[in-house]
Amino acid sequence: MMAVLGAALLWPARTEAGTSEPVTLTVTKEIEGPGDVNGSIVVQVDCVGATGGPTTQTIDFGSDGGTEVIEVRQSQPTCTVTEPSRAGAIGTDFRPTVPFDDRCQFSPTVDSMTVSWGGAAECPVTIINVYVAGDPAPPTLPPSPPPDAAPATVTRAAPAFTG
Repeated sequence: MMAVLGAALLWPARTEAGTSEPVTLTVTKEIEGPGDVNGSIVVQVDCVGATGGPTTQTIDFGSDGGTEVIEVRQSQPTCTVTEPSRAGAIGTDFRPTVPFDDRCQFSPTVDSMTVSWGGAAECPVTIINVYVAGDPAPPTLPPSPPPDAAPATVTRAAPAFTG
């Protein structure tokens, strides 16, 4: 099973001339594996910028996908993308989505991805969740003999001589 979901977050960035132009953080959610997503997957985006206070936005990714667009009023933002709820995933991976503008600055960790634009208009991030099917049934073992079984009787045969 693989589901892909994209979300775009818009931030105004300060340009050389001092005017604001929107920049975009595109968050793509991928689900890998045969397991089921247990509930929704929440992604949190915390941003700070040269102007405007810090902001926190959340994106609620359902197991069936969807897209969200969030506007943020900051210039020259740096944002950290985290996933506080993994909804039963056994693993999560944060990485830049290829291709991307080489002016994007990415700092991935095990639990997050920090993004700075560095003059780029868009910086894309992919979050991959890995799921496995439920635990397989334990192997079936042959039955044990009953504990009070009588020992086998010994049989002796004598050779027959004919004369």
